[in-house]
Amino acid sequence: MFQEMLKIDLENPITIVEINKMIQEILNVSQPNLLFIDFGDHNFESLKVLKFCKKELSNIESVLLKYDKIAFLTIPP
Repeated sequence: MFQEMLKIDLENPITIVEINKMIQEILNVSQPNLLFIDFGDHNFESLKVLKFCKKELSNIESVLLKYDKIAFLTIPP
């Protein structure tokens, strides 16, 4: 079975607009298999945007659970 990967590259600084685009891309996948989200430099515009990202990902938890594998790429601490 062919597994298709959805790769999302977030543009830094990460804004609410970028988060909304990411969520729409995730929701528009008809057969979720592999999800790869690249947060780049992990440069969120503000703490508010970081919290918004967490909240929006939590809101679509049922969709995310349909993926076989999910990976998040961030810079090391």
